[in-house]
Amino acid sequence: MNNQRKVVVRAPANPAFSVNRAFTRLHEDAAVVLPLSRENRHLIRTYVNEHPDKQELIARFWKGLSFEESAIPESMRQMIQTKVIESAEKLKLRGGKGVIIDLGCWDGKLIAFLRERHFMAFGVDLVRHPDMPEKNFIEGSAEEIPRKDNSVCLFIDSFTTQFTDLDASVGEIFRALTPGGRTIVVHHHLEKVRVFLKEQSIPLEEKLRDLKEKGETDLPLPLLNLFANSFENKKAAVDFYKSKGFRVLEIWAAIDHTTETCLAFLVVLEKPAA
Repeated sequence: MNNQRKVVVRAPANPAFSVNRAFTRLHEDAAVVLPLSRENRHLIRTYVNEHPDKQELIARFWKGLSFEESAIPESMRQMIQTKVIESAEKLKLRGGKGVIIDLGCWDGKLIAFLRERHFMAFGVDLVRHPDMPEKNFIEGSAEEIPRKDNSVCLFIDSFTTQFTDLDASVGEIFRALTPGGRTIVVHHHLEKVRVFLKEQSIPLEEKLRDLKEKGETDLPLPLLNLFANSFENKKAAVDFYKSKGFRVLEIWAAIDHTTETCLAFLVVLEKPAA
């Protein structure tokens, strides 16, 4: 899902509810099967969650992914860092006064960035990247976060839970988050996923038909989750997180300025204080 083009990040005037042009315009020649129907989303989630080799196949997928394939555009990386620091300062976490968890931490660059600024940050991932210091790494899944209830002040979910059982992962984030704590979520936009399908020549409609008729598919499990978890628009994302108990504080769009294509959206969430 790599995109090396320069992108700009924009926030609408009313971040929780307004829907701008970049979020609603679609690629007519892309895979129009997205967004998936409720039936197909249920089909995928049942298949993935009941697969006997689920954990092994998911770990194998991420182990086989190169750094270049998983890289985030630099402008988006900077935006994530900015919003994380803003929330960490708002929560007064500097000096190790609360735990920050980066879900799907990959090479640990964000962890290093935070620790250099005196924040107590750790990374959770299925597989430890060679560049990720072992002392700051916690092996685990977003679907079963290895933290106690109400023990994490700030979560960072940068293109991670969209590749998982989203209901389970978001439920785990809410469980482990302290009341008043925050989560920074970054998801691929539906428009970007459609372009990915076209570029990779993935006949998703055919694959879904095989899954329905034969009960199997050769598509990687994390990609199936991605297709099932791609929100139709920004309002759908906001409604989803509200339904899970979160307050939506901000939502931003990352847009490819050369094509005006929306690549991703960033959401700042808060677990209401008790």
